[in-house]
Amino acid sequence: MCKQARLLNILLGVLCPVWVACPYATGEEGGPDVVVVAEAENPQPETLPTIRVVKEKLWGKYYPMVSMTFPNVPDFTCDAWCYESAADFLDARAIAEGAVEVRHRDQKNPQTLILTTVTPKPGAVHIEARLALDRDGYPDSTLPGTPPGLNLCWQLRHAPGFASAPDPYPEFVRRCFIFTDRGPTFLLDTERTKIPVQKPEHEYNNPPWVQMYVKSSRAVPVTPPNSWAGYSPDRYLTPVIGAVSRDGRYLAALANDSADTMCQAWHDCMHNNPKWLPEKAPVEEQRWRLAIYAMENDPKALLEKVAQDFPKERRPVASAVVPTAPDGWKPVATRAGWIQVEKRVRWMKSLPLGPFVRLPDGGILGLSDTETLVSRDEGVTWESHPLFGPDRKLEASGERALLRTRNGTIILLFLNMAEAVWGWDAERSLPKPGTRLPVWSIRSTDDGQTWTDAQIIYEGYSGDIHHFIQTRNGRIVAPVQELMYEDGRHAIRARYSDDEGRTWHRSNLLDIGGRGHHDGLIEPTIAQLPDGRLWMLCRTNLGRFWSAFSDNDGEDWRILQPSDIPASSAPGTFTRLASGRLMLTWNRPLPEGATEVPAEAMEGGDRQWSDERVSNFRAELSVALSSDDGKTWSKPVVVARRPDSPGASFAYSYVFEREPGELWLTTIQGDLRLAFREKDLPEE
Repeated sequence: MCKQARLLNILLGVLCPVWVACPYATGEEGGPDVVVVAEAENPQPETLPTIRVVKEKLWGKYYPMVSMTFPNVPDFTCDAWCYESAADFLDARAIAEGAVEVRHRDQKNPQTLILTTVTPKPGAVHIEARLALDRDGYPDSTLPGTPPGLNLCWQLRHAPGFASAPDPYPEFVRRCFIFTDRGPTFLLDTERTKIPVQKPEHEYNNPPWVQMYVKSSRAVPVTPPNSWAGYSPDRYLTPVIGAVSRDGRYLAALANDSADTMCQAWHDCMHNNPKWLPEKAPVEEQRWRLAIYAMENDPKALLEKVAQDFPKERRPVASAVVPTAPDGWKPVATRAGWIQVEKRVRWMKSLPLGPFVRLPDGGILGLSDTETLVSRDEGVTWESHPLFGPDRKLEASGERALLRTRNGTIILLFLNMAEAVWGWDAERSLPKPGTRLPVWSIRSTDDGQTWTDAQIIYEGYSGDIHHFIQTRNGRIVAPVQELMYEDGRHAIRARYSDDEGRTWHRSNLLDIGGRGHHDGLIEPTIAQLPDGRLWMLCRTNLGRFWSAFSDNDGEDWRILQPSDIPASSAPGTFTRLASGRLMLTWNRPLPEGATEVPAEAMEGGDRQWSDERVSNFRAELSVALSSDDGKTWSKPVVVARRPDSPGASFAYSYVFEREPGELWLTTIQGDLRLAFREKDLPEE
């Protein structure tokens, strides 16, 4: 056995139990090194890849490989171990148009056949799996309720211009790439976490030879101590991973539209496994799809081809080319395109969407739609565990609010997407019967380990709920948007609790009129003033926020009037800072320095969206400070913007003061993940 094979053998024997089926097995199988199982007849060999299925002897055992030779890249053949998972290879056959079909049997559910079609395209190979019953062997069986997990191992060891050999291994990693907030990013330029099962000083950890990556919308997991690789804090924008040839002229990549995780593994292999889609369809209708590309080294052309094959990935195409930014701004790539971040603002590459609360042991608690997240390293990595029990049909939307009371109770308010039903009758300009998106409350008295007292606090259809407070008297006050079904607009009625979220009461209704599915008084934020009054600042379609005030701790709201704060039709967020100052985060109605609203940002005036035509400009997000509780404000600072796209949106913000004067700002729309210091903002 060669030195490289012995090394891989040792590593896989140690590492594979926590990730994939280990290819090493004792005993030598007799026969040639390669056995051809099926070879497709290529109808256009000058333009289409040639595909064959072989059994290749590795480590003394035969493994099923799909071999693909591309005519457009010199001497380029790549392989796919199909599959490195609990599926038994049965056979393969050539089918029409140069394709092959490969059959596997699911080990866990042997009545289930996995039928994989491998189809050549110009410069690409498409791989699609589906499930079928083995009716001959299991005539009375049914398909399982959940499809099997498939793990395709993509290998470049038979492509001399791409393979790791004969270079020292980390040189191969230097040529591998993903697309991050910096655009095309070589993997040695990412932050790589050490391999837990190897000593920190070992050569495999300097730099780490292998690494796992998660998508930008997912929290970076804590790497388990027995893991074969670490999780990088750098996240990818689109599920594309690949390598550039040694001479820099060509690239090859593995892509899909749904992978939560990708990895660059030992030697010449990469993994990028999609989900079975559509996820809620019957298993016999679900498909598992990915594609392999080989072409000239043009990252933009690569992402354009990916977008053609996987339309969900159209928006990240722009990330392929890094733009310049004017003085005072930094470019950052997001799934929606390149944005500009103010120079004093830091991009938090591994931060999930807020809101967050600080735990007494120093950890930070956050949420996903179905999980509780806890970070022990100030937001770099996150532990997760279920938020809701399996018997509850609950799914927290991105619009949610989180608070830890002075007594230590954590209260979560959220819109339950599992009950969401939306319909709008355009002829009557009214919501359709059955329209519903209720507000739920749930609470924890053990710092998020368990959650109790789940209840609906508003049964109808609500919009964004992102902020609530505990007053000095201990009362919890939460402004809630309510849909007025008979009037075709929204209004606000606060809820309050005197027992830390165990029970809730309603205040009076606040209504300013209007007509349309985005009209009325909506999406408020709230603060308590030094004199004890509560101030609610509400989104409207009237060019500015409206203010409501309560002098009895939110039980009644007696003053409702326009504020002095011009605003787009988007919600603002109040934050009471440790310094005592009040911070407002919001979208102003005009771009900074402009005198007119861009046409792309105008909405309404049709009694569908709203009565009045109004600015919905959200392509800039501003913050301002007040030392006199909103009587005067500092000059607004734009912390993020998208000058090339006036219709872009940075809205629905969460602000968390990580420590006095250090602020995290995340948004639902625009995927902002920012950090900045209070002292860097101008004085009033």
